[in-house]
Amino acid sequence: MMWLAFPLQVALACALPPRSAPPDIVSAQITVCVQDARDPAWQKHNPAITVLGLIGEPSVAPIDHCIGTEKDDEARARCVRALGENHTTSARERLLHWAAQHDLGPNTTSALASALGSTKDPRALPLLGRFVIDDGFPSHSAAIALFDIDPSYYTRLPTAKQVAYAVGIADTGYLQVHHSATFLAHAPALARILAQHIRSGNVALGGKDVLLSRWLHLLEQVGSAAQAQDVLSVLQHQTDDAVQSRVFRVLLAWHSPLGLAEAQNLVRSAIEKSNFEGTLAVDSACTYLRGLAADRNGEAAAALFALWQFNGLPETRSAQPPQTPSPSSTGGSLPNGPASAKLRASIRCLLVWSYQGMRPRPPAVEVAELLESPCHHDMSILLNTPDPYLIDGIVDYLGHHRKETGQGSILRSALAWQCAKRFQLAPCKKAAPYLQGVRRPVHED
Repeated sequence: MMWLAFPLQVALACALPPRSAPPDIVSAQITVCVQDARDPAWQKHNPAITVLGLIGEPSVAPIDHCIGTEKDDEARARCVRALGENHTTSARERLLHWAAQHDLGPNTTSALASALGSTKDPRALPLLGRFVIDDGFPSHSAAIALFDIDPSYYTRLPTAKQVAYAVGIADTGYLQVHHSATFLAHAPALARILAQHIRSGNVALGGKDVLLSRWLHLLEQVGSAAQAQDVLSVLQHQTDDAVQSRVFRVLLAWHSPLGLAEAQNLVRSAIEKSNFEGTLAVDSACTYLRGLAADRNGEAAAALFALWQFNGLPETRSAQPPQTPSPSSTGGSLPNGPASAKLRASIRCLLVWSYQGMRPRPPAVEVAELLESPCHHDMSILLNTPDPYLIDGIVDYLGHHRKETGQGSILRSALAWQCAKRFQLAPCKKAAPYLQGVRRPVHED
């Protein structure tokens, strides 16, 4: 009586039959599971794939028939994945057979590559090498499979395929985490392949153009400061904003100071334009300089201060001793007036987050004044962390300028961000007399 009910279960859904099930029941169950795997309503994580793999040898032929007859690429790929889950000798042979065919869609190719990579069968290497051609996901899957079986096999591939292999490996983050030792061992060679390709000016791969900013991103994943000069050379013939931005982001990721002069010149050129606007490249160049300054690079710290002072000030309003500008800070000034004040604020908004790293530091009053600027919200966040340098500078200025002015009101607000409700802190005790009647500031959001 027990087996009378089982065919109903088989007809309802794909499920793993008991080990004691008769062959006809197992066959019927496999049929349901294969139909389920081919069902277009399912996507990659179809449970039928796992069930067919667990059934083992009896399911190999039906799965193989699915691969040979299915016309839909994604459904065919699901059958390939099911064959890959079937860890039998006959399943492995069929995977090798299908990998040698030429009528494979992208999903099927990717599934075959992943399945063959898990077998670790060296016979799959030349077959997988056929699929490593471009920046598409099937090529990436094949590159990863080659890496899994033999991470040095790519050296036997033609140059173009080596580039495609390097692209696929560089774009696979999990290899850096889960195969870190092997990845790190081969990364320098892969970086040289990508750098040489970029240096040649060839941005195509497999007959398709690839954005130069993407090439730089890929090189960043496997490269190091050893390729910094190659990356920097891109700026010589590129004016694209996204590409220039990526150059400075890559150099910063590698902590390379080679682009320091280029970054400073880019920002200076932007400042000199009458219609200055922040761009990706300018923002990244400033971030790059700030990052180098945080690394205690003295040239970057001086460059930041030079850019801070580049547009000139009509007078030194801080009571602090005059700062000695660096040699590179001379030679640039803007006329006085509302337009120049707005431009000055826009430029300094890009630089202010590194005011502590500048050498010399900008006057505290100049930092605090940005509370009334396009970056006022960000400044309120920065000023909400007490800094003795800013507190002392603001207090010193207010002590020498007792008469209330519009500027004094801004500075008191900045001081309130620093010290309101914090008078127990030693640096803030001296601020108390200047905050009488000043409301404690709060964020609008």
